[in-house]
Amino acid sequence: MYSRILLAFITLCVTGCSCFFSAGANRGSQPAICRLPSKPCRLLVTMRYLNGTMDSEMSTQTCSCLYPNRCSNDWSNSNYVISRHLISITHNITMNMMFCQSVQPQRICSMGEEALVVSGVLSIPNDIVSFNCRCSDHTPLMLSQRTAGQDYLTYHTYVCSNHMPTCPRRNSHCAALDENSANYTCKCPSGSRCRVPDGFTDSVGFAYCRH
Repeated sequence: MYSRILLAFITLCVTGCSCFFSAGANRGSQPAICRLPSKPCRLLVTMRYLNGTMDSEMSTQTCSCLYPNRCSNDWSNSNYVISRHLISITHNITMNMMFCQSVQPQRICSMGEEALVVSGVLSIPNDIVSFNCRCSDHTPLMLSQRTAGQDYLTYHTYVCSNHMPTCPRRNSHCAALDENSANYTCKCPSGSRCRVPDGFTDSVGFAYCRH
């Protein structure tokens, strides 16, 4: 039982992501006003196969901006956009979040510094808890930690992807697991993904880079 929960915890369900966006698309042309500045007003997810070819792209408006702000479609305006690499064993996935106001900090992240923390009740949380610094050259953020909070929310912590070291080989352990969290120690080499070993049942262990 626990191994199934943990496997769901450290991998992204692409089907679930698709269902979430389909539901968002059916909410009508005038979504409710964004209740907090920390909530994105629009999401754009790009999914590519591991060989780099495009699979699909999904977009939805999650809420409307309070006048006079508006929810832009211009994803090139980096001051209003946060880009995140999502963990998946089958795809290279980038989630872009558009906000009603400028969200990018002025300060550039130092090496290994915690850049962004988001929380939520979904497997892919989107509410900003803290945004301490921005990545140089608008490098996308990479997940460094997932935590199940005592408030029943899921917390994701991100660092700049160019600050996350590459695992030395394909069989390296890429994440340390315990009962309530997954800590990603390095990004797997090209062609491999961070996976839980088959039959994993312990409350403490490691995930490894696998094909």
